[in-house]
Order: sequence, then C-alpha cells, then structure tokens
Amino acid sequence: MATAEVVYDPAMGLIWSTQPLAYALSLFVGGLFFAKPMRDKNYVTMMDPFQIRYGNTLMSLLSVPVLIAEVAWAANILAALGKCIFL
Repeated sequence: MATAEVVYDPAMGLIWSTQPLAYALSLFVGGLFFAKPMRDKNYVTMMDPFQIRYGNTLMSLLSVPVLIAEVAWAANILAALGKCIFL
C-alpha cells in the first residue's frame, strides 16, 4: 500500500506510515556519522572505501546487490504509484 492509502485507512492510520520517518532517520544518521570522514577523504560514493581497501574486483561484486536493490526499489515505487492512480 502507498503511504497515502495507509494514512487514509481508518484501521491503520498514521502510525503505519513509517517509511518517510525511516528515510529521514537514515539520512540524519548517515550525515551525522559518515559525512565528515567521507568529505575529508574525498570519497564520491559509499563504495569508494571498499574499492580502496579491497580493489576493483570485489567492488564490482559488491555493486551487484546494490544494483539489484535500486532496481527493486524503483519497481516498488512505480507499483505503488500505479496502485494509487488505479484507485
């Protein structure tokens, strides 16, 4: 269910709409703990430390789950959008 549907449903309500809160919390925690050290070392992506430490081969293998997660996330967002529009 999309966020708007969950909030509108009287059986669920606002308490079930935790996704925006989780995104905001993850951005805050990531910025609090990782932003300064990554800027100091001139990293561009979160994968840069792994590439420096383990090399290009392992970094390429570690990129595969990240790519799959991004594709799945985009598919879920489009499915939720389609469900909202279909109503």
